[in-house]
This record gives sequence, C-alpha cells and structure tokens, in this order.
Amino acid sequence: MSLLRLGVLCEDVRTDPITKKEFFFIADPDGLPIEFYETGS
Repeated sequence: MSLLRLGVLCEDVRTDPITKKEFFFIADPDGLPIEFYETGS
C-alpha cells in the first residue's frame, strides 16, 4: 500500500544534485520531517 493511499502527505520526489539519488520527505505526527532516501547503486 502506498503512503498516499494511507493519507500521508508527501513532498514531491527530488533528485540530490551530488549523488543523483532520489529522496522525499513526509512529516511525523509531531510535524517533524522524515526523509526517505534512495539506496543502492
């Protein structure tokens, strides 16, 4: 199930200009950011 289907607000996916890996943020219940960052090659 996707985060969006669960009602989690997500920022747009961005690409890190240095590593060229994708990442995005969501907020935890207290409003603090949680970052999801692409791993692997």
